Amino acid sequence: MKCRYGFIGGGNMATAIIGGILRHEVCPASEVVASDVSEERRGALAKQFGVLTTAGNPEVIEKAECVVLAVKPQILSQVAPEIGPVLRPEQTVISILAGVTVDVLRGRLNGHPRIVRAMPNLPATIGKGVAGIAETPLTPDDAYAEAEKLLGTVGGTVRVAEELIDAVTAVSGSGPGYIFRIAEILIQAGVAVGLGEEQSRLLVERTLQGAADLLVASDAGAGELCRRVCSPGGTTLAGLDAMMKAGLEQAIKDGVRAARDRSRELSKG
Repeated sequence: MKCRYGFIGGGNMATAIIGGILRHEVCPASEVVASDVSEERRGALAKQFGVLTTAGNPEVIEKAECVVLAVKPQILSQVAPEIGPVLRPEQTVISILAGVTVDVLRGRLNGHPRIVRAMPNLPATIGKGVAGIAETPLTPDDAYAEAEKLLGTVGGTVRVAEELIDAVTAVSGSGPGYIFRIAEILIQAGVAVGLGEEQSRLLVERTLQGAADLLVASDAGAGELCRRVCSPGGTTLAGLDAMMKAGLEQAIKDGVRAARDRSRELSKG
């Protein structure tokens, strides 16, 4: 039996993408196959989605038209010798392995011509992610189209030159962590000025959710929306002024730069 999509690795991101495929009715569950070393994980995928599962990585390659590499980067050295020799030239391989370049993948996979490197982020697990897709000269455009269709089931996609994928990692890959920490600090600040913890948590969660939805829905940019909230002499401007004086802007820029630099270091092994 031939399948539309195959997954090498059945962890959280693979689970999210499989859910997106089925939710958007890209293909039926019978046309998705996933491998994982864990019998428990395979059983969970089969029970949750009704997809085919296997302990053998080569079986995924044998069955699937498009293959998603979704193992931990350090496992690549074990997986590549199993799948490289059996890959067919027409198969697209989409890698979501953090820090592993297309050149490295191509070298490990016997020079395979259709490799797409992508960097999704955690909100993909609820269908609201965004993925950077790394463009390289040797990969054909229709392979990128396949990746965009697949990753579009769990959010948006942005194509960038591969040398910018570390910047994508710093902004959107690590970005949810920044937001979660900011949320935690806001909740603590609310408690410090007299709110109950549950009250502060609800206020912060709904405020962040509403602000994000407004930013996406509005034709105005983030700067313009901020200016609209900041009435002269008002509370928001007073709060922002204090935060900026404390170094908010520079701290965020420094953080993104540090995350990008660390991503570059990891890519070099």
